[in-house]
Amino acid sequence: MRFIVDHDFHIHSTVSPCCHDEGQTPEAILDYAIKNGFKKICLTNHLWDESVESEAEWHEMQRFQCLKSVLPLPQAEGVEFLFGAEADMDYNFVLGVSEENLKSFDFITIPTTHMHMRKYTIPLEEEHNLEGRKPLWINRLDALLDMDLPFHKFGVAHLACGLIWH
Repeated sequence: MRFIVDHDFHIHSTVSPCCHDEGQTPEAILDYAIKNGFKKICLTNHLWDESVESEAEWHEMQRFQCLKSVLPLPQAEGVEFLFGAEADMDYNFVLGVSEENLKSFDFITIPTTHMHMRKYTIPLEEEHNLEGRKPLWINRLDALLDMDLPFHKFGVAHLACGLIWH
């Protein structure tokens, strides 16, 4: 049986600090989706909501108002283009999206593996503890699954990746 990929719900544009391609605009993303047979795509730029407390200075580049700057998303017949976010979770299991802004998104992906951000997703005392990453990752995933969230609009991003340990 052949598996056909016709959707992608984890796409960053130039609005995300991790995107280093100036050509990664919503228009270019939609054009790629059309040319490659995608039926549904979702823009999931990084988010840490203004109303959720955080000590990280780099969150200023990931505010809800910044994400909204790409709206309205371009549309094309045959491709549904959704507005979403990739919202982080800090080491206290606080999710970076407020209930107030949750309704603005079609989909939100949560990366439980983001453990490369010292003093934010991993406590300083744990940053060099490779063995401690395993239970921390499991606890992060369990905490996410235990949250009272509308799971029809949530997903887990990159379950296996190099962000757990460099």
